Amino acid sequence: MKQGIFLVLLMCTLSGQAQNSKLTATEQSVKKVVTDFYKWYAGNWKKMDSFKLYKSKKTKDAPPYVIDWKAAEKYFSFIRSKVPQLGETFISNQKLFFKQCQSDFDANPGEEIASGFDYDRFVGGQEDPALIIKETILAENNGWNVVIKGNKATVFIFDNHNGAEGNKGKVEMVKEKGSWKIAKAIESVTE
Repeated sequence: MKQGIFLVLLMCTLSGQAQNSKLTATEQSVKKVVTDFYKWYAGNWKKMDSFKLYKSKKTKDAPPYVIDWKAAEKYFSFIRSKVPQLGETFISNQKLFFKQCQSDFDANPGEEIASGFDYDRFVGGQEDPALIIKETILAENNGWNVVIKGNKATVFIFDNHNGAEGNKGKVEMVKEKGSWKIAKAIESVTE
């Protein structure tokens, strides 16, 4: 029994390692955009979080809330000038997300916690983003799978010890003006 379990674990580990080494040059370049962004974000998440993207309609830091579109435009300007891994598709997706947040604010005007802003939108958690990035997204034991379809790609990050069953998340990518950009930040980070 123990020998069978060991064999299954060994095969899963080797499968994950093989998946990593099988990435084509294009797939490697797509993966590099993701890893470069999260390396940058680990040291700069406080700057990204410093943009106050919503405000109170009435009193300071109390509901009802509204999206502060002037602050959002400054945030988008910062992304355009300082974060080359995020492109216009990402910004368009963020605008849609902020509109959904505004709808939630309107539907629940007394809600104390601002919908959509109670977690880090780039790592999907409430803990220190740098720690989540180090221990989950850029962990040494990760496997990577990149699926490219035309000008879109999906990057899957998984636990090498569990193969695809140990999915840590996915990042949606799009090719803009000849360069791969993140269209949607990581979804479903798990330990």
